[in-house]
Amino acid sequence: MPWDDIEVGIGGDETANFGQRNESGPGLYQVDTLATVSNSGQVSKNPRLYAASSQLGLCLVADCQVSLFTETCDDHLITLTYGSPVDAVVCSQDSLFLLIGESSGTLHMMETSTQTMLFSESLVPDLQPVNGKAFHGIEITLSVEDGSYDLTILTSDDRLVRFSQIDLKGLSKALETKDFPTAKKLKDSIQMEMVDTSSDHTEEAICLKCHSWGADTVVITGGKGESSLCVWSKGEEDATELLTGIDSRLLGGSSVVKCDFKDNFLFVLTKKGVLSQWDAQSLVKLNKWRGIAVQDFLLLDASSVHSPTKNANLQNSLKIVLLTLPNEKGKCHLQVHSLPGMQLAYSLELNQVAALVCAPASQETIFVIEGAHKDDVEDTSSSDAVVSTLRVRCLTEALPDTRFHRLLHKKQYEEALKFAQSYELDVELVYKVKAQDILTQTDPWTRTQEDGQTTDQIFADLKDCLSHISDNGCVADICVQATLPTMQSTYELLTYAEGRVNKKGGDSVLSEGELISRAAWQTKVLEALHRLGTFQVVFGPQLFSATQWYEFMKADLLVEVCEGFRRTDVQQAAAIWCRHQAEFEARFTVEWLKRVLQSITDNVLSDLILPWLRGDFVPFVLRVLPEGRAVLAQWLEQRARNLELSEKASWPENGLAMTELMVKVGGRLAEWENGKMLLTPAQLVTQYEHGISEAESSLNALIQHLQHLLILHNRCNFKISLSEYCQETTTSITFRMLDRVVAPELIPATIDKMVRPYMKDHGLEEDKVLLEYIQDLLEQCSGRASYQLEASWEVKAMTCVHCMKDMECKYEGTLLLMNKAVIPWSQAMETFVAEALKWKHPRAAELQHRYSMINLRKMLANYALRNYNVSEFTTAPSLLKYILYQDQPTVMQDALQVVEAYPDHLKKTDAYNIRTHFFIQKNRLSECMALLKSLPKEEAEVCVRKIVIWAELTLQDTIIAEEEVHKKKQMIAVEAALLALKHLADVEEDMFNLLEYEEKVQDFENIFALQKEYGEFLTRSEYQDAEFRKAVLMEHLAKFFQSMAPTDDMEDGDASVDPCHDDDRKRRPMKGNYSKMFRLAQLLGVSSDELRGHLAVRASQDGNIDSAVNMCQILYEQAPNATTGRVLYNVAHNLCSMQADPEAPMAAQQRSNIANIIHQLASQALTICEQDLICDCLELSKCSSLSQRVYQKCEKTAYDVSVQPADDDDHLAGPQKDPYSEWTYDSFFKEDGLVLDTAEAMPLTYQFTLACLPQAGCSVKGSIVPLNHARVAGRSSPEDDEGSEHILDEIHASTSNIVQYLQESSLYQLAFQFSIQALGVCLQHVLMDEILTLQKEADSSEVLEKHLSLQRFLHFTEN
Repeated sequence: MPWDDIEVGIGGDETANFGQRNESGPGLYQVDTLATVSNSGQVSKNPRLYAASSQLGLCLVADCQVSLFTETCDDHLITLTYGSPVDAVVCSQDSLFLLIGESSGTLHMMETSTQTMLFSESLVPDLQPVNGKAFHGIEITLSVEDGSYDLTILTSDDRLVRFSQIDLKGLSKALETKDFPTAKKLKDSIQMEMVDTSSDHTEEAICLKCHSWGADTVVITGGKGESSLCVWSKGEEDATELLTGIDSRLLGGSSVVKCDFKDNFLFVLTKKGVLSQWDAQSLVKLNKWRGIAVQDFLLLDASSVHSPTKNANLQNSLKIVLLTLPNEKGKCHLQVHSLPGMQLAYSLELNQVAALVCAPASQETIFVIEGAHKDDVEDTSSSDAVVSTLRVRCLTEALPDTRFHRLLHKKQYEEALKFAQSYELDVELVYKVKAQDILTQTDPWTRTQEDGQTTDQIFADLKDCLSHISDNGCVADICVQATLPTMQSTYELLTYAEGRVNKKGGDSVLSEGELISRAAWQTKVLEALHRLGTFQVVFGPQLFSATQWYEFMKADLLVEVCEGFRRTDVQQAAAIWCRHQAEFEARFTVEWLKRVLQSITDNVLSDLILPWLRGDFVPFVLRVLPEGRAVLAQWLEQRARNLELSEKASWPENGLAMTELMVKVGGRLAEWENGKMLLTPAQLVTQYEHGISEAESSLNALIQHLQHLLILHNRCNFKISLSEYCQETTTSITFRMLDRVVAPELIPATIDKMVRPYMKDHGLEEDKVLLEYIQDLLEQCSGRASYQLEASWEVKAMTCVHCMKDMECKYEGTLLLMNKAVIPWSQAMETFVAEALKWKHPRAAELQHRYSMINLRKMLANYALRNYNVSEFTTAPSLLKYILYQDQPTVMQDALQVVEAYPDHLKKTDAYNIRTHFFIQKNRLSECMALLKSLPKEEAEVCVRKIVIWAELTLQDTIIAEEEVHKKKQMIAVEAALLALKHLADVEEDMFNLLEYEEKVQDFENIFALQKEYGEFLTRSEYQDAEFRKAVLMEHLAKFFQSMAPTDDMEDGDASVDPCHDDDRKRRPMKGNYSKMFRLAQLLGVSSDELRGHLAVRASQDGNIDSAVNMCQILYEQAPNATTGRVLYNVAHNLCSMQADPEAPMAAQQRSNIANIIHQLASQALTICEQDLICDCLELSKCSSLSQRVYQKCEKTAYDVSVQPADDDDHLAGPQKDPYSEWTYDSFFKEDGLVLDTAEAMPLTYQFTLACLPQAGCSVKGSIVPLNHARVAGRSSPEDDEGSEHILDEIHASTSNIVQYLQESSLYQLAFQFSIQALGVCLQHVLMDEILTLQKEADSSEVLEKHLSLQRFLHFTEN
């Protein structure tokens, strides 16, 4: 239904008409409802609202209706109805034209003054509405250059369409006069350009904003996708191109729904209601206001006007109007904030349906459209409520000051003057603002000067305004800040200001504060006049411009001085310094001194800068800033050093002039002040405090260097750099003079003309300096020449020797030259030495000896040792080693020649030792032995001892490189020592030494065999340690038994050797190479019997019974001793452990054989064991005997005898037996029991045996009674009651099991024998416990408890 029921001219009280307003904030605004627009029918949904205002009226869009009002909405102009909803409406910048866009894609252009429709047509081809909308944004801008219009459209299908060169005024005039050809020509001149934005706004383009940036117009599009904001502008080919954009991630992935410009700031609103502020040029986010949920905003200029300056931030005079999103109650708020602090000035509560009216920033009134239900009966805050009336409301500030400042802002000075007079406001403020506005007209940045108005007229108006201002300080500020176009007008204005501030105020007496203020104004004006004079001196009147004068006026003159020097404009910088150095005194610090000095670049010539430094700057620093003397001295020093590179032509004169500035100027200044008596006590204290700094001392040293350097340049014609001179001494400079003489024949003349005078001036001894030069020359050049013709340095050295006068120095020089000369000598060198040998001097013999050493050097030349210093005795061992490590046939002869040359430092044995060591390292043992055999016995003995020691050390070395290489090296060393010892033993006659050698030979043979056969690399000390050898054997035994496994039969072709040599005994061999173990034991010094013992014990542990038994029998037969007894006992104990395991897979015959074997081993061990093992062996024998009896009660097998064998005289058994004979001759008791199961009975029997015996390998702790049981002796202490109880528990458990089993089988006699045996063991155990605890007082109750335990056990056995 149409929204065409319009009411305007609503009068009366706002509160009475529309109810109470909910307002807040410090600001005071007047709210008026100007018009209402109602729907003439039934409303089904809330309308789509758009509104825009301009200087000529207001336009309201509600769905398909467009209503136009006057500027104040006191009159309704027209209502237009379209066939489809209106998407956008926009006014031109000059408010002359209104553009309306329908959702059907049609654009309508209207002239607002006459409400005449210029055209209505679809300008965008192939435009299809999306989601009911065809346009997302329309902008029309006015071109400043030709007065034409540019139309920019953002369509719903993400196309940016730009129409340029639209002459709307000409088109309107042509249509009004019906000049259709002209209208057609104007239409054809319109240019259209389309740009696709979907590549940046990948999801949707939403909003559009155009902004004039200088001469260009940029287009801002906002939307959703990869880029939330894009900036477009015309490129070089007049085509619209993307300049930059804002990634959506910077906005939290939200789309941009609105953006607006104000000066250099861009305000962006996202769909989430977040408003942010950006720098328009760099797109850097400046502010973000998360606390306010915004649905629309509007930028307006603030109403308050202060005295703006050209550099004032325009954002300080800006306000922003926000329309918030509905809250929980369904209410919106219109808020007015001031920027940049975003302070809330005013807030008004509105209904849910509301829209801001777009308006230019200069508009005074805020318009808002608010939806309301008829009579406001229903609550419109609900989301389902539908509005029936649209209210056009305006907000206006209500303070007189606001109105006053607004008039000033609009430059309506006459009205503002009248308003100020009416409301008693500050009248002078009008003239102050007007004066600022007049000055703005002349600003080069604004250029708002009206046509036909001359500078004189503007100056007259300005004087008139200033005459109405009584505040002389304000007048001075305005005049000083003025930027007039000419120097003359600027001078006149400053002169006027000078007259005003110097003008006396009648007969009134000024207060102290007024006098101070007046003096400050006078200072400001005079400084401005003085600065204007400086500008005239520096730039001249012809280069005067307002812009340059303003910059010069605001500039820091010290900075300008620095900039002048950086531009190498020394004249300008010096002029500014000369005119304003008095101003610099108060604030001139060390930091400013550094800045000024740093600004003087190396490009500034010293001839230009020296006069200013000498006449102005250096005296100023010395006088005003004494603490800066060090900085100045440091800069002068560095500057003087840099002149060597930048101004080589004048060096070192220019450097010396630069360094002497401070000394000469300081001395002249001090003389002038002292002469006129101008030094105050404070100045004297300052000078004494600072004194001479390190930098000044360095500067003085540099002055001396430069003075000497200047003498060298001028007198001696010797060019040398400053850095080289500072590193040299007088002696080294003499050397440098001689070095520069290329031809040796020129040396005598150079020495006479240049070198000797220089040495005489510096007090040097001529011959000693020449001798030092010869020595330096030989050290530098002796290693460079390879051929005779190249050794020009030798000729130069010989020439220097001839120039000497002192014979001692000549001899010393000759000796040096002989040592360093290239071998072989040149002819000149031979002639020179021949002449020297004829000299008569006490050192002639030394010279002859030195000559003889040359022969040695010739020999060394064959070894590439031409430059070897034969006089260096300390390096003789290294030389000998170097020669002997060569592979040449005459090595030994040459080495012996070296030994003869250094008899005090070398011996022949040293040569032989080094050579034999070389042969051994190269694995050339045959050559090594040949050398040893060729030596005398004494020398050979020394060499052999060295080889043995070296071999022992090699065995002790840790592995540094690869392990294989290291092992090979050790094997070679051992083999070499072995061969050397054998040779020495062959030639040795002394029996004592022979025994020693044979012992070492045996050790090294065994060590070598261990290395070669078993990979064991032992040191000699380790091999001589019996415990270590035993540990090595045990380690190999463990590996041997781990690698082999028992087999039932020997495989054919098996190379294993059985260590048992009894051919009559049947045995089952073990797979394994026992011969290798016996060989290892032999090398390690372990007997075969001891090895058999270890093998037997380990074989019994691994279950190889036959091998273990065979080895035990061999040991018993060959070595019946206590050690063998211990082995037999341990083997028997291991077999018991094997039998006690019920899970062990054994046949009945195996268990029978093992039972007999165990009893036999126990009996044999009992006969030969040591005293401490007798009881254990006896206990084992008794238990094994019981085990045999138990096995006799077991079932028969194919190889067993009957269960109860018959006696020899059992022939009478049967029915013919006589009862008398049976009673008389048969056993006393014979029981008939069940046949036992071998697999069940034998493990129980041996479990009982193990319980009665100590554990295998049980060690005896502490002294025990002889013949004592090892189980008791093995306790940790007599107090170990827990261990004792554990033993009794084991015996009790095992005895109970076997006795119960025998009772169940009706074998009571055997059960009784087991009980008696267990009783004996327990009695022995308890008795030993009592004996061991006699030393302490026993608790009677504990003793009683033990006896009771024993009685219970006896009672159990009886049952």
